[in-house]
Amino acid sequence: MLTIYGQFPTTSELQAILDDFETMDDVWTRDFIGTIVIQTPEIDRKLTEDEMNILRSLGASDIRLFPNGVPGAQLPQGPYFLHYGQLHQAYT
Repeated sequence: MLTIYGQFPTTSELQAILDDFETMDDVWTRDFIGTIVIQTPEIDRKLTEDEMNILRSLGASDIRLFPNGVPGAQLPQGPYFLHYGQLHQAYT
């Protein structure tokens, strides 16, 4: 789960975020990048083809946009896994 406010991050900025995930999570693998959920408070936000290409260059094959404009209801940024229909943060 990546949270984007305003301007989309550059490839190096996204790589730094992913590097932080690896530092904070002892079970982190590049497999987490296969599906990336972009959370944004901007309800009308669309990902451009260039933004999609940046995510693909990092290993994403399934890219989802999750507009969530409800203050306080946004999920923390970080790796998640799905288990029996429940979303779990990989580290807390």
